[in-house]
Amino acid sequence: MRDKIFTEVKTVQFFQNLLYPFKADEVKTQTILTDESYYPGELMKGSVRIESKKNRQRVDSLYLKIFTQFEKKINGKKLLVTYPISKNKLIQTIYVEPGVEQVIPFTIQLPLLTPLSVGNSKIWLQTELDFANRKDPSYQNELMVTPSSLYQSFFILCNEMGFRLKNSYCIHNETAQMIAQPYVQIFVFASVQETINQFLQVIASFIPMTEEKALLSIQWSTKKHMQRKGQWDKLEFSMANFSQVKEYLIQQLNAFVE
Repeated sequence: MRDKIFTEVKTVQFFQNLLYPFKADEVKTQTILTDESYYPGELMKGSVRIESKKNRQRVDSLYLKIFTQFEKKINGKKLLVTYPISKNKLIQTIYVEPGVEQVIPFTIQLPLLTPLSVGNSKIWLQTELDFANRKDPSYQNELMVTPSSLYQSFFILCNEMGFRLKNSYCIHNETAQMIAQPYVQIFVFASVQETINQFLQVIASFIPMTEEKALLSIQWSTKKHMQRKGQWDKLEFSMANFSQVKEYLIQQLNAFVE
């Protein structure tokens, strides 16, 4: 159920075996995840495997970092900024003997503010190794981040009201209110029913407060005239007040239809 949203907009493919190999000189490294996809706040489990073909290798540190990108206007130009969502140090110094595979298991939490892998939003896992007396190698692989049941309930509600997810992207959080991250993910839903103004769009964003609660911001726009109705409406969203959010959406939609 939680992957239903990706039938509308999907830009990232699942990895078949989630085996990410990397070779630097005589060292082979693989990062293995136990699952194909994760939702924000979920624990990610896996292992990093390091093998030296010939010589004894000293690894001074090993990091797993999660990155995303967001749009930001700088000097009138729209640029993509790369931002580290989380940084996790797995080990101190270890030695890798030739022909002996070192397996480092890990469990890290995917931050609640991790964007979803939909539209133009990109999230990736970067593995960084610090070898003694050599250039530090690193490699990255895209992550599939799917909506939690809370977010999915909102997406399904929009679908039932005749809206389909058109695009999603991360932008600079200019106000920096409520959250420490400098970005916020935007979801754009467009109406597809002829009985509704076909140029009507619902623009939404979420600021998670807990795994069960989020601050939902909604803005209605008429694409035909490139006009937006009023300011962002902010609602506390949880499964406990789902009916209230649904009532709000129906009232706003009826106002446009009339």
